[in-house]
Amino acid sequence: VEGTVSNTTYSEKNLPPLTYNVSTVTFQLAAEEMQVFDVDQLAREIDINEVGEIRGSDSYYITNKAISTITSVEVLLPPNASDVSAQDQFGRTMAHPELVVLNGTRYNINLTSATARPLTFNEPTKFTVNYRLPSEAYIQNQEGGNSYLLYMNLYQGVDCYMNATSVTFVLPEGAKLQIIEGALTGVSYSITKDVFQERVTISKQSVSQM
Repeated sequence: VEGTVSNTTYSEKNLPPLTYNVSTVTFQLAAEEMQVFDVDQLAREIDINEVGEIRGSDSYYITNKAISTITSVEVLLPPNASDVSAQDQFGRTMAHPELVVLNGTRYNINLTSATARPLTFNEPTKFTVNYRLPSEAYIQNQEGGNSYLLYMNLYQGVDCYMNATSVTFVLPEGAKLQIIEGALTGVSYSITKDVFQERVTISKQSVSQM
């Protein structure tokens, strides 16, 4: 098939063993309908204060792998995120992230508001998305005492490949980690303690969905 066609169907039956054939298909999409970029690193931090308020931040390091330039990317936030904002690698405020689907968790990040131009092939950039989470959706009091359960599905609905990820939970002052449940295979975690707070970091390489 040569030239431009709206659609075509091709099939072949009873191929000989070890049949080898190289074909090239070129297709066109609407602007940025398909985004090709590497997520080199995603570092998420979840900060819980003494009254149960939850603040989150997702720091992305990406590289454009598309031949064409890209002006925006879509990212996933935890469910029920609100007060969403974005900053570039120098802390400058970027354009307000746009919710892609009403009541969804996917947001569009305008890269040109930080780089002042589209991202070219093989060019990297960094940005951070900040948000709030409702404590009633993620924190449960255990038997009315001073023990609390924090539940979070890490990177729910992820539909891309990420080379390296980490999630750091910053506990309220005086709180201590008792147990980590439901951790996936292949993850590592560390606990950092300072004078008043504990920080728990869960890391995993080569993530496609968690």
